[in-house]
Amino acid sequence: MTSLIRRVSERGCRFALDDFGTGYSSFAYLKELPVDFLKIDGVFVRDLARNPLSEAIVASVARIAEVMGAATIAEHVEDDAIVSRLRALGIDYGQGYGIGKPAPLDEVLDELRSSDDGPVAADLELVDTNPNMKLDMSGYFSRN
Repeated sequence: MTSLIRRVSERGCRFALDDFGTGYSSFAYLKELPVDFLKIDGVFVRDLARNPLSEAIVASVARIAEVMGAATIAEHVEDDAIVSRLRALGIDYGQGYGIGKPAPLDEVLDELRSSDDGPVAADLELVDTNPNMKLDMSGYFSRN
């Protein structure tokens, strides 16, 4: 698996370890897999503002990702209190209904093209025209 990730990475692809902290996404993978992102499972994010143990787990994942040179993505970001805590903990990105709902990819790309919120490539194009494809890109925040 590691050699496949490295070969595909050389072609410009980036990899995320999804649902980190639950199931098969364990700390053992971190030593072996050269991933670019750690997606923190929502079970730790949902009650972040109310549960000190969840906050400690998210903070430790942020520190581990920093040492690895990987970015962090928090799943299930449902409200402003969670966004605030994630930013304070140094989490790079978040996704969830508290930030934005999924939308058809062509709508998201149109919104990005017309945005005045920062540099967005004018030449974005929809490659897969599947109308059922959804992208939760509007639901990401960036720490920066």
